[in-house]
Amino acid sequence: MRKTIHLVPQFLLIIFVIMGLSGCGQRVNKTLSETNEANEALTLFQLQQPKEGDEIAIIETELGTIKFKLFTDLSPQCVDIFRNYAISDYYSDVAFDRIEPGFINQIDYKATFPDEVDEAEKMFYPLEDALDLKHIKGAVSLIYQYGEYASPSLAFVMSGEVSQEELDLMAYLGEESYSKDMIAFYRESGGMPSFDGRFTVIGQVYEGYDVLEAINQLPVEEAADNKSHHLPKEPLAIKRITIEKYK
Repeated sequence: MRKTIHLVPQFLLIIFVIMGLSGCGQRVNKTLSETNEANEALTLFQLQQPKEGDEIAIIETELGTIKFKLFTDLSPQCVDIFRNYAISDYYSDVAFDRIEPGFINQIDYKATFPDEVDEAEKMFYPLEDALDLKHIKGAVSLIYQYGEYASPSLAFVMSGEVSQEELDLMAYLGEESYSKDMIAFYRESGGMPSFDGRFTVIGQVYEGYDVLEAINQLPVEEAADNKSHHLPKEPLAIKRITIEKYK
């Protein structure tokens, strides 16, 4: 049976966050005031509309189009991986094929752990943990698996409300990790704070939230190889993903 990556909120994640587990990109210790200032300043940056010349990605589906800006400066290596897949037209053959209602829409779930991959062809990519990019609603992120190869083509879009469990987690970690303003922001916007520092945010949706919601509401069923994962009864094919400069 093929293993699959678990994108399920659990309080066991507390220990990972406390230990600062962050793969190749280690967190830098910051003072309380520095952390809060960064949270407030750059979360606003994350939500800003793209400016002329910024790099954006456009996902075209039968349900409509989603557009998101790419954080080429903060997550350069992972953005480059995503860009190369898009330019190669790889995503024209995949779909939104995992949906967790009120949680995420995932691209290319079927490629999570390939059955046969030549060791020489495996590409282990770093976790680029920009402290100020958060897994708020509309954040686009690449999956990163510690200690085990996972296809670098996998991406997911945060599409749900924040759970009380996640709010409790932030409160437990205290203001050195999440300011009161950031907790309030997550409560209002939605997202998955326990993913912060575990996966690389490469972009933020600025157009097509209605499409994102429509995808997340598609009928789903349990995955045969993992009952905690849900697959759409009819995967939503991606027509193409293109990379452009915002005008």
